[in-house]
Amino acid sequence: MTANDTEKMQAHLDNLTKPKGSLGNLEEYALKLAAIQRRVPPRADKRLSIVFAGDHGIADEGVS
Repeated sequence: MTANDTEKMQAHLDNLTKPKGSLGNLEEYALKLAAIQRRVPPRADKRLSIVFAGDHGIADEGVS
């Protein structure tokens, strides 16, 4: 993927209905996936989202 392609992918991400950079690491992964697939935007036929959350006080102890 050329620098121009990377710029195209970043422009695509920035044009989505969201604040620029608001998806954090997910945007970095999208850039990497576009580079691997050599296409803007990359395809993701199989999608999966897993969200874990907890509120049990362990994080207050610095454990992750």
